[in-house]
Amino acid sequence: MFALAAIVGTISYVVFGLGLMARLQSQVLTVVVVGSIVTLGLWVRMQLKIHHHMPKLSRIEKCLLMLISTQLLINLIGALGPELGFDALWYHLTLPKIYLEQTRVFYLPGSLFAYSAIPKLTEMVYLLGLWAHGAVIAKLINYSFGVLILAALYRLARTYLSRAYALLTVLVFSSNLVFAWQSITAYVDLARTWFDVLALLAWVTFTQKKKTSLLMVCGAMVGLATATKMIGLSSLLIFVAMLLMHKKRSIKNLVALVLPAILIPLPWFAFAFIATGNPIFPVFSPFISFSISMPYIPYRLEDFKQLLLLFFRSSDPLSPIYAMVFPFVFVVRKKLNLTHPVLLYSLLSLVLWFHLPKDGGGRFALAYLPIWSLAAVLIMSAIQQKFIRAILLSSVIVIAMMTIAYRGVANAKYLPVIVGKETEQQFFMAHLNFSFGDFYDEDGVIKKIVGDTPVLIMGGHNLFYADFRFVHETTLKSAKEAHQFSYILIFDKELPDQFSTYRLVYENPTTRAKLYKQSSR
Repeated sequence: MFALAAIVGTISYVVFGLGLMARLQSQVLTVVVVGSIVTLGLWVRMQLKIHHHMPKLSRIEKCLLMLISTQLLINLIGALGPELGFDALWYHLTLPKIYLEQTRVFYLPGSLFAYSAIPKLTEMVYLLGLWAHGAVIAKLINYSFGVLILAALYRLARTYLSRAYALLTVLVFSSNLVFAWQSITAYVDLARTWFDVLALLAWVTFTQKKKTSLLMVCGAMVGLATATKMIGLSSLLIFVAMLLMHKKRSIKNLVALVLPAILIPLPWFAFAFIATGNPIFPVFSPFISFSISMPYIPYRLEDFKQLLLLFFRSSDPLSPIYAMVFPFVFVVRKKLNLTHPVLLYSLLSLVLWFHLPKDGGGRFALAYLPIWSLAAVLIMSAIQQKFIRAILLSSVIVIAMMTIAYRGVANAKYLPVIVGKETEQQFFMAHLNFSFGDFYDEDGVIKKIVGDTPVLIMGGHNLFYADFRFVHETTLKSAKEAHQFSYILIFDKELPDQFSTYRLVYENPTTRAKLYKQSSR
């Protein structure tokens, strides 16, 4: 699994390097894609040789596996459908699409694409998917990261638990609505979560084998998580704290942990620094609001209310099983070692998450949910009362079935377009949120009008489905540059008076788009 993470990271940095050299041409990308497929194929073949036998499953194991498989199947339906995710249409897919069009990776100034300076390990892999077959391939890549999380979590759980309890751990995690939602869209949180789970797996292996090289692997996984999502660097604080509490703490081990975690995402930080003068741009810039709550004791009642809202009233609520199980830690504290790596990681990550921004809802807790799931099942397995364990097990199964039902209904809208009973245009016109910044060129009219001529876009937000060359107004260095464009596309507003020489040539009330053409120069 660590080798696969290294392969993914290498592929991403190869694409990044080619982009910096402005070499994202079809011939070069063909070589990269073919090489990637061959490498991944050899890795899969090696894994199949290692795991060639199928174990006999008990009745409860079959039940748990069936629920997990059903969830994955329903998530796959959403992954096979067209992209609707806000952030994916904003920059996760739009930036790679722009890079492909211009055959290079570069920084786009301005507020709309401020995230063009952040680490984009996963987006570089998505770029290959977009080049190969569009957004669906990118979504399937993201879906695959979700499957890899479950595999890594199962492997980690088997370190401490029986096969049945390990499958239960996977089910607890996969039943989170935030995981199911993230599995159907081209965000980057699943990739970061996979690297984080692998980081803890490397740490646990280090505590067993006492090899410093495993600390380097742990740090490398944190580095890959950071190169995927900059906030992933916060996980390094957890492992540094765990190392300082470990009997094998030393300067050598600390360097082995921290160095790869910093070096791996360093090219992206250098990219941001060269482009903006700030290695962690857009943090501490006017384009993003970012704050970290300073620790204080006791916590305010309002803070705990905010925490509970993420379980019960968030748009992507966390599974209630955590709130049901964790109070039992006080009951089984004598049976469980509270310095257990999983329990310690869970406590430290909960404290860390509590002080990070929560404007992402349950999504910002996703990286820690696999370990919280394992901690919850460890606690369940230590409860001596069979009746209580039965209630908790039943609750996990009920929550899993509710997730299946809820996501089944939510993903049903993708089936007509997947099976060909509905065109993509019909789907987009029915499901894109044009009042919230989405855009789609209905019937390709704008593309037919403008041809290869670049269009200046004023307003709008999620421009992935713009099938023509465009420049957004926020990326312009001066107002004078706007007059160099023959076409201007605006949303939900009137054309400014300074463009009096432009006349309206197309208007779509549904998409709220108006296209103007310069009548004279």
